[in-house]
Amino acid sequence: MQLVIPLNMNSGEIAFILLIILIFGIFIIGLIRSGDLKEIFSFTKMMKDMQNDTFDGETKTFAVQMDGVDGTIQIRTMNDFSDAVLGMRKSVIIYLETSGKMGKSLEIHHEEVDNDDIIKVVESIAGELIREQNFNMDKDGPMGLMSFISEVLKSASPDGEEWWN
Repeated sequence: MQLVIPLNMNSGEIAFILLIILIFGIFIIGLIRSGDLKEIFSFTKMMKDMQNDTFDGETKTFAVQMDGVDGTIQIRTMNDFSDAVLGMRKSVIIYLETSGKMGKSLEIHHEEVDNDDIIKVVESIAGELIREQNFNMDKDGPMGLMSFISEVLKSASPDGEEWWN
């Protein structure tokens, strides 16, 4: 007895499907070789991490100065942070301690240089520089910036010490 599997496809349809599979395979190999696939996975991981609670389930309120205007923002996740500073045109200062300018702060400055969006982030205590870094958003993407900001927010307070409003 012989098993016969009927194929309702003609050779042109089979060739077309094989061509699509070949093109898709070449595309995936190109992503792997260029490192773009790793970048896509890293970006996807960052987007997922931005939804995680930053402060162990609590929402923190910070005093800010956005483009020279005083206000407050509430942050529970890095998505909340991103949404809060999205309206920034040139700069935002987030005061991480109730002492305001005399305490720990995070400054974010935006400028355009040669058609690239450059974000400068400065971490300081009472105006004294702790660290700063520039991020080219067009060339490097947001991952390094969000990692830097997340580190600053998480390290802003020793365990058990209340530094928020």
